[in-house]
This record gives sequence, structure tokens and C-alpha cells, in this order.
Amino acid sequence: MKLKLAMAALAALTLVGAGAPGQPRYAALVEDLEGGFRGFAVADHASFDSARQAALAKCGKPSCEVVLIFSGRACGSFHRTNDAGYETRAFGWSTEPKLADATAASLKQCSAELYTGESCVHQIKVCNSSGGGEGTVVYSINDRLEEEDGW
Repeated sequence: MKLKLAMAALAALTLVGAGAPGQPRYAALVEDLEGGFRGFAVADHASFDSARQAALAKCGKPSCEVVLIFSGRACGSFHRTNDAGYETRAFGWSTEPKLADATAASLKQCSAELYTGESCVHQIKVCNSSGGGEGTVVYSINDRLEEEDGW
């Protein structure tokens, strides 16, 4: 009986390690501001690094920057202003269970940072369609900005 329980436990661990449906999945959103705005997103990756690398590869330029990585069954959205000025122009991001909610929240956050004549016209969005767990932000552009500001 103990042997059967041990074999069942080993089988369960093997399934979890192989990417069972309950395992978290990762999504990454990347922007490239060189020569205008370009946005890229990937979803349903098995790890943080896999999602980050796939999104950067999809962008394909050294000027590409990760703006959001999240895990779990969720949707992420990133908005950026149309201002072609300096790097710290207005942006907003959000993760929510539904894409419409994530989009509305990122647009609201971006809009709150605008100057006269600007609008949050650029958007990147994606949803993880598999995996388990609630949406959890693993990295955001705020992390980079805080590092640069010495926070």
C-alpha cells in the first residue's frame, strides 16, 4: 500500500513538473520606442525567462524593452502616450481576469499622467489562456524606473 501511495505521489509530481494545467503560465509585453512605437506580446510560457526572451525576440531590436510580465490566468494591458518626446512620457499598465477590465485600467492609469494635447493611443495587450493561479505581476516598467531613480 505504501508503495502504491509513493508511486502515485511521484506520478503527480512528474505531471506538475511537466507543465500540468494548474501550473502558472507567464506572459510578457515589450515595447520599442526607437523610430516610433511598436508593441509585442507573448503568452502561455512556462517560465518568466521564457516569456521575456520570446517577447524580446519577437521585437527583434536592441532598443526593445520589457514593460510588463505577469503570471497566472489573467490578461495584461499596457498603454503609452502618443508624445514622441522623452522616455518618461505617460504610460499605464494593468492585469485583470478579463481583457476589457485590464484595458480600461491601463488606459485610466495612462490618462491620469497626460499633458495637454497627449492621448494614450498605443496599446499592447495579451491574455494567458492556460495555467493556474490568479494573475500576479512579476515585473513592470516601474521596477526599472525605480532602479534608475535609486529607489
